[in-house]
Amino acid sequence: MFYKGSLSSLTLTILLLLLFFSLSSKFGIVNRVSVEEISGSSSSYLKFYPVKVDKRVELIMSVLQFTSLRDTMFLRWDYSYQQDMLDFFKPFSNHSAVVQCEKLIQHGFKAYLQLMIYLSDPPQLNIVKPIPRSLTDKAGGRNVLEDLIRKLKSFYTDSNFEKFWTEHREFYSRLEIRANSADGVLGKLQTTIETLERIFCSQPSCKYHIILAPALNGAYGWKIEGNGTLDLYQFYGPTRIVDDEPLYENLWYDYFVYYFMSPLIDEFESKYKNPEKLMEYLTGPAKEYASEHGWKKVIHYLTYRAATSVWFPAEWILEVDKEQGFVYIKLVHDLISQYDRDKDGCFREFYPKIVEFFNSITEEHTLIVHVVDERGEDVPNAVVEVNFPSERKIATKWTNKSGIAVFKNMLNLSYTIKTSKQGYENKTVKVKFTANPHIEEITLPTVPFSETYLQTEIIIAITMTIAVVLIVGYTYFVKKIKRKK
Repeated sequence: MFYKGSLSSLTLTILLLLLFFSLSSKFGIVNRVSVEEISGSSSSYLKFYPVKVDKRVELIMSVLQFTSLRDTMFLRWDYSYQQDMLDFFKPFSNHSAVVQCEKLIQHGFKAYLQLMIYLSDPPQLNIVKPIPRSLTDKAGGRNVLEDLIRKLKSFYTDSNFEKFWTEHREFYSRLEIRANSADGVLGKLQTTIETLERIFCSQPSCKYHIILAPALNGAYGWKIEGNGTLDLYQFYGPTRIVDDEPLYENLWYDYFVYYFMSPLIDEFESKYKNPEKLMEYLTGPAKEYASEHGWKKVIHYLTYRAATSVWFPAEWILEVDKEQGFVYIKLVHDLISQYDRDKDGCFREFYPKIVEFFNSITEEHTLIVHVVDERGEDVPNAVVEVNFPSERKIATKWTNKSGIAVFKNMLNLSYTIKTSKQGYENKTVKVKFTANPHIEEITLPTVPFSETYLQTEIIIAITMTIAVVLIVGYTYFVKKIKRKK
């Protein structure tokens, strides 16, 4: 009798537990269960952490909105949450924490999101992981950051941040539930990592953390290494706002491609020949990036960004990077598009083709352009404009009396040459070097006299001159007749 009753109690307990976890999984009450379902196993849970809104990040964002970073770091769209944050903390816009942050910004320190992951949740904000020298040096010393942390604690208390956080907890929960669904951010993250692990034939000991930041513009990344593992963090702003609700649709894939690709640029670094030559043709922000980081970072940037645009829905990268002055981005994209995982194997086996590509284009060539007319006669003083494959003009010269323009130290690429001269039809040709020096003869047909702008102007001028002469002559003739009368 005792045995029978005990069995009933055990059965009832098991049924209640099963019911609880079933409901928890269905309604997103227990993040661990939903994550395990997405990841496929309990071991995957240790790899993909639940996506969340982070209290530490929202605290620092509340402060930074009153600094000069507001123009670049915060969303350009107005919506309720962002306005709530601004209104709630506006009375503290001159708080010592804000002043200290702005002071550090002016000295070049901007890694505030990254700093927060070394701290415990507020109000304590204790340093729970060693802050690396890359951050302390940038800030001007560990004592400077410790002083900032004290001011952040003060801001938390003085502004009643906890009240703001509590009032928006339901909003945060909605974002987290959507993000942790199978078709949300976490599901896309898992698919992305599986794709990259197959391409690179590697499964690095990484832990992936995505932090939703509802007021953040774009995305920021950071890594923490230690104990043989690597924690990758992505601070992720909304991709758009719909019906006053922030949406997180696609990941910032290039962040993850960057880390998978990094070992290859290190491994093959010594194989590159004359890579500094590539830097000469970068413009704008790309040239500044090269000056600050060097050729290795530029080649790595071009490679992982181009790969991202091939492997994931991120073709927008090509246009953005082209506008930023990374003139080779489309060429690298086209090369990586040729990679076939089934045929080429791991991407490491394909990577030497990237090295070969960059080495081949740094072989300097001389381009000789000879401009002639349809009779084969030299055309002097013709304008010869050489354009990069990205359509950016890189050089302009005028032909000499022999109709020749010489361009030295040219990269081994395809170019577009535009040639023009008044009285001749404009001509555009594409050139690929086949020899060194490469001689390109361009024929400019003459334009019929009546069709040229100059001749038209001359005709008009002559016509007007004749008209003036006739009018003056007629006037003189009339006056002469009147005098006779």
